[in-house]
Amino acid sequence: MVFSNFIKINDDLLALHKIGRLHHAIIIDGKDGIGKSKFAQQFANQILQSAQQFHPNILLIANDKKKEITVHQIRQISDFVNKSPAINNDKFVIIDSACQMNNFASNSLLKILEEPRPNNYLFLISHNIAKILPTIYSRCHVVKAKSPDIDQFAAIVKNHNIDLNDDQIKFLNEICDGSISLLLNDGKNLIKIYQLLLNSFIQSKLSDDLLKMASDKEFNFTIFVLAIEFFINRLLKIISDVKIELFFNEEIALEIVSKKVSWQKVEKQIDEILNIANKTDRFSLDRKISVINIFNSLNYA
Repeated sequence: MVFSNFIKINDDLLALHKIGRLHHAIIIDGKDGIGKSKFAQQFANQILQSAQQFHPNILLIANDKKKEITVHQIRQISDFVNKSPAINNDKFVIIDSACQMNNFASNSLLKILEEPRPNNYLFLISHNIAKILPTIYSRCHVVKAKSPDIDQFAAIVKNHNIDLNDDQIKFLNEICDGSISLLLNDGKNLIKIYQLLLNSFIQSKLSDDLLKMASDKEFNFTIFVLAIEFFINRLLKIISDVKIELFFNEEIALEIVSKKVSWQKVEKQIDEILNIANKTDRFSLDRKISVINIFNSLNYA
């Protein structure tokens, strides 16, 4: 099922394919996590009339946990397009994310784009189009993908049978900033961590349940940092008398912390928190200790 924020893009590209005018290279650009790669795979499966998760006529090149896509990965494309297609003549290559190709990979892709083959389509997924070489950009058809609005976000929740109430959906739409992957992979966990964080500020003491979670080797430290950053952003708005829609018991937590800190202090703490978070990831520091230090930097500011 195509995500609701991609329905128009899907219909437009299908119409172009039907009349033989689908461009051989398409950049799908938009915020990270809004479903661009998933859509490209779904679109390819529609053309191939397939429900297979791994169709032989689809090549997915992804950086996974690596920081960049390498020339070795891009060279797989030449081998792929030269193979005889399975059943359907159309072939699809999806590069996720093309904005993370290194220079060697970009130059290798450029050579492929200069000699397009019939019935071969490249989908370049991007969340930072400025990092794609102008010579690559100029050879592609660019599609701008939008983040889902609140109604589309709620529809995605419903379609995936995620048990959330209206307030939880609104909260996730705000904190995920439209990221469907974040919703699907960590939505409920994000709600739990944020609520425990609010309770910790209200009690002026880090929750035992949050400490227990942070002690688990499977603890998602990135989600915790996202929750802290979201809280700080809300705190700055409260200090500046900006009206916001409040979630859970935010009103109490924000009032308590706002009495302890000024705008200047919060800005200073942001740098300290980001420094702790970066060091934790870079040097694999004890995440429980980092959670304690990050909480204390705000709670005792």
